[in-house]
Amino acid sequence: MAIIPIAGAALPIYLFRTGSPQVDFHAAAFLILGSVVGAYVGARMLSRIPDRELKVAVALVLGVLGLKELVFP
Repeated sequence: MAIIPIAGAALPIYLFRTGSPQVDFHAAAFLILGSVVGAYVGARMLSRIPDRELKVAVALVLGVLGLKELVFP
């Protein structure tokens, strides 16, 4: 939850900076929507997924992302 005040404090800096605003509201809207929906779905699924399977799934995702970063930096 700490990201909310941090993002709120940073918004005016990027929005009112000299020159053109550096905030893409279209992309931000999709990020907010995806975050809210993902948090809700994830919280609902968390109670239904056993701990071991969740740990294995997270480890696999992190492993794939790590390999991707090594191969395509």
